Amino acid sequence: MPTQEERALQTLQSRDLDFSGLSVQAYRDFSFGDIDLNTQRQVCSEIVDEIFRQADLVKHDAPECWSDAVHRLMKGKLLETTANTTLDGSNPGWKKIRCRSKKAMKLYKRVGKSPCIPAPDMIYVIAMLFHRGVGLDEASLQNSSPHFLELFGVHDTTKWLRVAILNCAETNDRSFLVEIDQEMVVPQVRHEGFGHHTFSIVTTAEPPTHQYRGLVNSRFRHTQLQLQSDPREPLPSEERSHRESTASTDDDDSPIEQVLTRSITRAQALERAGDLVNQVRNPHFDQYALKDRMGLWLSEPVIRVLPMGLKKQVLLYCSDHLPDWSVKIKEHYYEDRDEHTWRETIEVAPAEQAYGKETLGSLLAELKTVEPKIHPTELRDVVTGLRRRIRPHGKHWDKLLEDMASVLKGSGTSTAEQRKTLAEEMSQQRQVLGEERQAFIQERQSFAQERETFAQERQAFAEEMSQQHQALEDERETFAEEVS
Repeated sequence: MPTQEERALQTLQSRDLDFSGLSVQAYRDFSFGDIDLNTQRQVCSEIVDEIFRQADLVKHDAPECWSDAVHRLMKGKLLETTANTTLDGSNPGWKKIRCRSKKAMKLYKRVGKSPCIPAPDMIYVIAMLFHRGVGLDEASLQNSSPHFLELFGVHDTTKWLRVAILNCAETNDRSFLVEIDQEMVVPQVRHEGFGHHTFSIVTTAEPPTHQYRGLVNSRFRHTQLQLQSDPREPLPSEERSHRESTASTDDDDSPIEQVLTRSITRAQALERAGDLVNQVRNPHFDQYALKDRMGLWLSEPVIRVLPMGLKKQVLLYCSDHLPDWSVKIKEHYYEDRDEHTWRETIEVAPAEQAYGKETLGSLLAELKTVEPKIHPTELRDVVTGLRRRIRPHGKHWDKLLEDMASVLKGSGTSTAEQRKTLAEEMSQQRQVLGEERQAFIQERQSFAQERETFAQERQAFAEEMSQQHQALEDERETFAEEVS
């Protein structure tokens, strides 16, 4: 009888890799990390291929991201996990996931848009949960990594898998934010910042769903409900005032329902299944181990376009292992179509506020052009004067943004009108500051002229005093001669 290592090698080196054979349950005490590195890399590559395929992508669509993801699985020691491994702080490669999740949630709390981690990290989590079948130690994660649970549970971050992959290079392998614009044909990335930190915001249309999303939601459902029922930590005063100023019960602030038309062909359904179609009801494969992959693949649109022979095999399989799906298959068993089109209603969050706050640092940078004209001896006084003049404007602008946001939200104006109004207000404030800066420069020039005039007067006075002194010297010498 072959040993676990021999069976593992046979699984890994087969032409059509059986992903169910990668589960830690298949080889409970065996670590694939004992296999040579080249074979490990090949397996990791096929896992990334499969995850790309579920997002309707191939390696060519994002080659750099594909390579980074393979490297991430290798560096995170994906194949060295066993049945005793849990996804927690002791897991190799977990530190980066925890840090990226924390960063994403910080961005969300500051800006309010959908948070997401880089594609290689998301692929690592998916591979750990579903290709390796590693368990979730929720009690440990609640204490050590609540940001991770909130990100994958409440915020459903895996819905952005395709977006994260396609924009991996533009987001610089960092946590980022996503905003929805249904008219956006090609996702666009812009970079914003606060303080010395910069981050990316990807504007994109609602992405097509993928099958990992449903499985992730089912794994995190308990955590999601628990987090949603727990009171959230209070936000810092600045963030809280921003959220209160944008909170409203108006219709504009409620989710917007949009109806999308989607379609799937028989060829697409079979392509998504991959080698699964050859493994169903095949005695050479562990049928129970195929449950997760079948759950990933099956959907009502897929069932409708399956060829009759395969539909029969899938029905028999589901009758034994996935009875809920067998009911759905029976409903559409006699349908024979090459393509299925359906309409789907989704809820889209309202557009986010697009305004930002000017910082004193950016204003001082703008005023740097003045510095070369200033004499070194006056530089300290000038900088102090500039800061004294700028500081009240910085406070005023922060207050202005809060007041304007509150007024505009209460008036029911659109986001575009809010942006326009705020832009005009900020432009007026910049103009006032520019005028005051110009007045200050003129005052400094007047002071320099007065100082120059004073210097000339002092020079004239010194010459006059010198002449008087010389006259006194002459008189003293004359008096001395008369006395002698």
